[in-house]
Amino acid sequence: MFTSRKKATGAVAERRHAPRIALKRASAKVDSKTFPLANVSTTGFLLGAYEGDLIARQRVYLTLMIEVDGQPQDYLTDAVVVRLSDKSLAGRFGNLRRDARRAIERLMTKR
Repeated sequence: MFTSRKKATGAVAERRHAPRIALKRASAKVDSKTFPLANVSTTGFLLGAYEGDLIARQRVYLTLMIEVDGQPQDYLTDAVVVRLSDKSLAGRFGNLRRDARRAIERLMTKR
């Protein structure tokens, strides 16, 4: 019989490779539509209020629009859709550019 070494409580947070940070004034543009960016990490993101045609495992190109050091910045990136549920879309970055990674890391250190 196989048993897990991880505790049952907080299992979702423990499985993440990078911690996510909640964002208040951030969004992402997908197919010329803009959606609120609920949270982001250096490995992935969660869009809120998503209403679109993407499906799980589909590759998507998007623009992250986040505020860094008080200045709005746009970061072009690609991702793979991991999950769609309750009008939200979770994605995993394919090859996050260095400038975007640094901006997200800077946001994490401020929180």
